[in-house]
Amino acid sequence: MKKQNLTKKLQKSVQSKPILLSALGFSIILLLGLLQLQYGIFSSKPTPSPTPTFVPKPTTQAVYNSSTPDPGCAPQTFTSSDLGISFNYLYPNCTQKFFTREIGNSIYLYTRGDEPFSGTDADFLKTFLPNSHYYYAEVFNKDPNLSLKDAIRQQILKGYPEDICVLKDSRHAYPREDSSYSAAEIDVSYTVSATQSPLEQRDAMAAKCPSYSTIFFPNYFLMDPKHPNKYLFIKLEQDNIPAGVKGYTWDGTIKVLQ
Repeated sequence: MKKQNLTKKLQKSVQSKPILLSALGFSIILLLGLLQLQYGIFSSKPTPSPTPTFVPKPTTQAVYNSSTPDPGCAPQTFTSSDLGISFNYLYPNCTQKFFTREIGNSIYLYTRGDEPFSGTDADFLKTFLPNSHYYYAEVFNKDPNLSLKDAIRQQILKGYPEDICVLKDSRHAYPREDSSYSAAEIDVSYTVSATQSPLEQRDAMAAKCPSYSTIFFPNYFLMDPKHPNKYLFIKLEQDNIPAGVKGYTWDGTIKVLQ
């Protein structure tokens, strides 16, 4: 009888252990869940994302004159043995080509695609030049004893009203390689009237002066005191082109050779 009672107790004890173990295991799991939710004790430390490294892009600089320039882009030198002058000029940005043409006592510097004008001098002056972008230098002979302004008064301004066509020193000739050159210009004096617009008044006064005036473009006259037997008229545009020499424009390098 005692053996039977002992056996029953043992069986009852064995049967109750899984229940206790299950309850204990559930409690542990619940506790761990609460700790994880509250403190994140089992979370692995996040690996920080790598800090991006800023690598600057290389800056591309335009090279205007390389060590081995294209001969077509190098500064050009024009010399007229007949007129006794020379000057330098450069293709702007090596893209827009300029060409020279000597006709009579004038030298024209003009642009026309990749090839110079191949027609006759008459066609060049009559049909091509009026619709083109160009500059020119015109050479005049004079009495070497006359000053630049006196020569202009005798040869250019004779018969024109001096109160409208005003001869004065010019600033358009500078800076230049040789600052000893004398420069003058013909300015057009006008006042705004009540009956005409400023442009109408300007054009009306310009018609009373020679085409060598500065009213539309920064034109000027130039003389080398070392060669007082001649002087030049320089016709420019509102812009100008470089000479490729020490930062001067093409007209700043004009030299009288004889």
